[in-house]
Amino acid sequence: MSDEMHHSNSALGHVDVIRDPEVVNFLSSCQYRVDISACSDAIETRLLDVSERVSELNSGAILATDGTLYESVVEKQFPTVRVGLIKVATVFLDLASYQESRAEARMFVDPIEIADIRRKSQAFSVVLPGAGVLHPNFPDSRAFFRDTVFRLFCRDGLSSNGYSFYDTLVEMMSRMRMVGEFGGVRCVTFPKGTKSPVDNQKLARDIHIPVEIGFIDGPGGRMYVTDRLRVHEAFSAEGSNRECFNRLLLVLKHLYMAHVIRILGMSDSFPADDLIVLMNGQLAVFGEPARFHEGIMGILHDARESASRRGKVGPTVVGLSKSGKVFEHAKAIEPYLVGSGGGARDGTWLLPVDDEYRDTVVQPAWEPRERNFGDETYYGQNFVLRTRKGKVFDACLAYPFRDKAPRGSFRERKVDVRLYGQTLDRMLSCIDLLQMDLFGNAVSPVYLAEKYASIAHAPGGRTLDQFVREALRRIT
Repeated sequence: MSDEMHHSNSALGHVDVIRDPEVVNFLSSCQYRVDISACSDAIETRLLDVSERVSELNSGAILATDGTLYESVVEKQFPTVRVGLIKVATVFLDLASYQESRAEARMFVDPIEIADIRRKSQAFSVVLPGAGVLHPNFPDSRAFFRDTVFRLFCRDGLSSNGYSFYDTLVEMMSRMRMVGEFGGVRCVTFPKGTKSPVDNQKLARDIHIPVEIGFIDGPGGRMYVTDRLRVHEAFSAEGSNRECFNRLLLVLKHLYMAHVIRILGMSDSFPADDLIVLMNGQLAVFGEPARFHEGIMGILHDARESASRRGKVGPTVVGLSKSGKVFEHAKAIEPYLVGSGGGARDGTWLLPVDDEYRDTVVQPAWEPRERNFGDETYYGQNFVLRTRKGKVFDACLAYPFRDKAPRGSFRERKVDVRLYGQTLDRMLSCIDLLQMDLFGNAVSPVYLAEKYASIAHAPGGRTLDQFVREALRRIT
């Protein structure tokens, strides 16, 4: 069959699909959303007027963070051979200086101030070997990738005041009961029966890796402390490793945030006491490293406890999403947030997304879920927020708890706004202060962090492709 005839026939291939009764019957039986108008009572009973909790923020600082990923093809004729490039950026904003600049009410943006924000912003980049990218010291690409992850956490550029990113990772593992004494040496343990990171076979015995060294050479190959993140389990020996690299990016964003808070908490000036952290996305860790959300909860709780002893609030961590189920729902119910029955709502309103509401309205399920939503992934609670300017946000505020015990009552405790105290007040006040008129449902520091971290696929991506091809030695 000629190419011309093939293309002509394929152009009508969709007709058979449309006429297939199995396809029609299947689609007609599906549902994907509920009638919002039928849920007005559920919305009204949950809406809270929180206008009085919004106040001017005149002290402290805001740290916004975001990250991005680009996967580059090394050779055009070998599209399965790829390299991952990750960039994580943070933007620092001093609230006193910001309020002072607002008070001057200038018509135009001061370029000196923008330059100052850039100087106070930081970014680090990570290059990751993908499928087919080898190194003479390692048997395959997967082993090379695992070594790269370990060296990333030990990088000097991510250390401060003698504390490394690796130290924070070990601290999290200790809180998660992964660290113990073995033969008088502090070790991270890989339990018997779990998969070996070297060959995916079940371990015949417990493996103990000394924390101080960070790795151990066994009969099967080298194992690293960082292997307990399990990001390597998504590594593909052939083709794209975007999913694997995305898992690592997610871990880096959230663990680096906890690392920064931990370091600031050790400073004599205690800058974490009045810190607001804004992250792009949900406060959750997904995939193989999901369990590490427990360690983040522990570090945040201890930072708040330490600040409380000095009469301070401690770090307030907020995730802001511009996509996903809750954000889509927030936009759908915007008319109800503005006001119903002809009466407009003034001020700031909050709708806690409890599990019942999520299962019946936001993300409908035929059977109610017995387990707490996000039990294995989330370290923050979703709130739909409507500001006094009428903007709608999906805001995820870090839980005010050390952990999720007792599990039986956690579903109710996590949506009790009284338990969030001043962290809720600071979240509301921060979003009210920084909401942007120009870019819709966004806040300025998060927008800047997103821009600093982003890698445009064109022309930036094409430039990176060319850079990788020229910089990487061809393996022969």
